[in-house]
Amino acid sequence: MKVIDKIHRAEEERRPYWSFEYFPPKTTAGVQNLFERMERMYNLGPEFVDITWNAGGTSSDLTTELVATAQSVYGLETCMHLTCTNMPKEKIDAALKAAKACGNQNILALRGDPPRGQEQWVSCDNGFAYASDLVAYIRQQYGDYFSIGVAGYPEGHLDSTDLEEDFKWLKYKVDQGADFIVTQLFYDTGLFLDWVKKCRTRGITVPIVPGIMPIQSFGGFNRMTSLCKTFVPDRIKNALEPIKEDDQAVKDFGVRLAVEMCKEIQAGGISGFHFYTLNLEKSTRLILEGLGFVAPREKARPLPWNPSLSKKREKENVRPIFWKNRIQSYVSRTEAWDEFPNGRWGDSRSPAFGELDGYGTSLKVAPKEALELWGHPSSPRDVASLFAKYCHGEIRSIPWSDESSLYPETEAIRGQLARLNERGYLTINSQPAVNGVRSDDKVHGWGPKNGYVYQKAYLEFFVSPENLNELVSRIEEEPQITYYAVNKRGDLRTNSQNDGPNAVTWGVFVGKEIVQPTVVEVVSFVAWKDEAFELWSEWSKIYEPSSASARVIDSIRDEWYLINIVHNDFQDQDGLFRVLDSAKTVDSIPVTEAQDDNLIVTPTTTTQSTLNTTFNLPRFSSLSDGYARIHSEDDLDELYPNDNFILGPIATPSSTSTTRQQPAQQDTQIAIAPSAEPSSSTAAAGARRMIQQTMDGVFSNLSAKPRVEQPAVEELPPPYKAAALDQSPAYYETTVVSPFYSEDKVLVDGLPVGGFVGFVWNMMISTSFQFMGFFLTYLLHTSHATKNGSKMGLGITFVTMGTQTMAGKSDGQETNADSDTGYMGNTGDGVDATREFMSMSYLMIILGFAIILHASFEFIKAKRTEMVINATSSSHATEAETDASVV
Repeated sequence: MKVIDKIHRAEEERRPYWSFEYFPPKTTAGVQNLFERMERMYNLGPEFVDITWNAGGTSSDLTTELVATAQSVYGLETCMHLTCTNMPKEKIDAALKAAKACGNQNILALRGDPPRGQEQWVSCDNGFAYASDLVAYIRQQYGDYFSIGVAGYPEGHLDSTDLEEDFKWLKYKVDQGADFIVTQLFYDTGLFLDWVKKCRTRGITVPIVPGIMPIQSFGGFNRMTSLCKTFVPDRIKNALEPIKEDDQAVKDFGVRLAVEMCKEIQAGGISGFHFYTLNLEKSTRLILEGLGFVAPREKARPLPWNPSLSKKREKENVRPIFWKNRIQSYVSRTEAWDEFPNGRWGDSRSPAFGELDGYGTSLKVAPKEALELWGHPSSPRDVASLFAKYCHGEIRSIPWSDESSLYPETEAIRGQLARLNERGYLTINSQPAVNGVRSDDKVHGWGPKNGYVYQKAYLEFFVSPENLNELVSRIEEEPQITYYAVNKRGDLRTNSQNDGPNAVTWGVFVGKEIVQPTVVEVVSFVAWKDEAFELWSEWSKIYEPSSASARVIDSIRDEWYLINIVHNDFQDQDGLFRVLDSAKTVDSIPVTEAQDDNLIVTPTTTTQSTLNTTFNLPRFSSLSDGYARIHSEDDLDELYPNDNFILGPIATPSSTSTTRQQPAQQDTQIAIAPSAEPSSSTAAAGARRMIQQTMDGVFSNLSAKPRVEQPAVEELPPPYKAAALDQSPAYYETTVVSPFYSEDKVLVDGLPVGGFVGFVWNMMISTSFQFMGFFLTYLLHTSHATKNGSKMGLGITFVTMGTQTMAGKSDGQETNADSDTGYMGNTGDGVDATREFMSMSYLMIILGFAIILHASFEFIKAKRTEMVINATSSSHATEAETDASVV
């Protein structure tokens, strides 16, 4: 959205508005700190932020990166500075193209300062000499796409000695296409208000936004005012003199002064303020609090997470909950997507989540700072203590959170989270249950006014295998709870009977359909687990490889599980913690060596006797007994491009019995495998289930009512006929059993198969009436039999015509006789004609036989498909009757 439109809307609503300015830091750590600060300051509700452009464009790449991140990741409307200093048109064009590509529609056009080391400003070759030229060029190239701001100087430009000349140039910049003005810093509000009045009398009518720079330190204040030649009233100098050695006192005075200035400016009729933050947060926040400015809730939180302002993400309103604390990583890993979920979550394998990049798996603190934060844990209990301290607010971060503090909604469960961590459940993500809270609630609210929001209790944490077993045994007693647990190797355990998306946050608003912005979904969880476990590796790297700290962290990474739990009864506020608190915990945690970090694919072409499928792809490591090890989600898509996935046992079997049978009291330990046909029954343990990426209705995943446990039925190995479906013809993918006939008919590719009589009948008509018969029977065919019978007749017609042509030409060959010698010889023309006729005859015969073979093959293939489907349907019906009798 354009800045000028936001300003006009605020003025129409007669409310104050504000914006923040940041500059590109010089270090990588500084950039990361700025990202975190920008995300926090988003909650202060700025209309926009702007990013500076250093003299000569030396920070140009970083400026565009900051703009893109602010827009795409944090949902901040951004205005990019663009200067003329050492910027030829080619660089200007590249910068504008990059700004547009990331969805930015706002430019602050400046001439810029002289490059470092130069006292005078000089335009570069093929560049612009004035900001007005840059404004005109942007308008010429992009029309009305960009909202363009320019600088105003209440105390006059540094290079000007005539204030009246300044007004003329400012008016010229506006006439060239500038939409709004942001002023240079000042500390004399009377002088500023007088300057605004003079602008208005000279025909400058665009919005003027005063630039406010809070005093952060005495030395910095003196340097900045000297550089900009800013007038400082004596009262400010006198107030600073006695406290100039006390940094905190100077900051406090700076906040009070800025609040006083803003109130005077507001009384003068201007309600917009642009804060030069110097990349600092506290003073700006205190000033806004002192002014009593509060961002409207529906503006600050349209969704529970900050919506991206990237053009291709503008309709995105659904995300998995797993990246709640690592938003930038999620945006990075989905950057290649062409479409984003809107209204419902689709198949997250297409397109797949991107590979982990440097940002996604890096710690957000430097190694030295990390050692100071987390010390040297030497046991799992030490690690658990660190997690508990984070919940108590005693340390500011852990590797799994981009936030330096807990979310406000987490305050309600802070004590419960700390208690769980002390017991060995290492929590990294959570949300409390919410039942019909108003959408304007300061903690839980989001979305338009006069709505209601709901949440299911959700918790995600690392847990040892021993404690997982104890926890699962307790969860089995609670039908309202669903969970997914996965370790580094990809072994997945779950009790969920529906692997489609489960909405854990939703809202009900006036005149709108139900909004479900946050979901739990298994394929996304498997993608997230790689990142979650890799952060243990990053943490381990700050220690010596042989140290006790590295060993304990590596053992947790290699052996523990990451589990997410949803309590589906959102009316039971404490239900999830009640279950967790009652579960037993085991304190002894073995330390073992790391194992391979790959997923296992189990083929479903399994007969009763053996697993004998092999994978003939060089990229996939081959394992015994029909297993294949894969290394990424892309491998899954390449190996099974058209398949959904089913869940199957992961332990390498020595026989079918060890594959299928598991103790009934344990849940399923599974890996991802392609599906051919879901089995007819679902077992409570050792089950194979299809992961169906469907979401049929708005409420399909809002499990408000208790689930009814289904009786456990032991699953038997599939019969041979069911397993044989994996060998079914290509028609199988488009084959259905239609109930709309007098008896069930198999439709292959939308047509009934038909019988042999129809095949022969159409063949005879097509042959008897030749081409006319073929066209009529082919156009009017109603089954595979009649269609291929028509083609068979066409083939016979071609063979017959070719044979007759060949025979006729041989019998009626024209000759010339020499009356004197009696020599009979062909004329030259006769030889050529004979060759042409013979070639044509052979061609028709070959074409005819090709059509005959093709028609026969297609008809036989369709009939085989019909036989397989009928046999399978009969087999399944028999098995269903058997299962019913057993139950």
